[in-house]
Amino acid sequence: ASDVYKRQQHGREKLANFLEQLQRLDISISELTILWKSDNSDDTEAFQISALRSKIERNYSGKLELVPKRRHDVRHFHDRVIYFDIQETGEKWRVDVSSGIDNLMSRTKECSLFIEKS
Repeated sequence: ASDVYKRQQHGREKLANFLEQLQRLDISISELTILWKSDNSDDTEAFQISALRSKIERNYSGKLELVPKRRHDVRHFHDRVIYFDIQETGEKWRVDVSSGIDNLMSRTKECSLFIEKS
């Protein structure tokens, strides 16, 4: 169980680091919604929400919506998609991260980004 916990804690830390890097790039985030599969964990949904909120709110003060999902709630779940609504231009971007935020944030791993602009 401790191995599972470390992996989940690592994922929350990587997400928090990703958000911190966006802010360092002067990317302002006014609203953030995060969906995840809550049944991929031995922790309760309440604990997952609390732990995730704690990590994110260290560096983020905008509107935050945390939405745990169960496997049976969705037909197809892709946990590596980021949506951007760019206020200055009105553009909307959908960014598919091919190998997850973990690889995106690593200097030693590969990751592809597929960007669809509308």
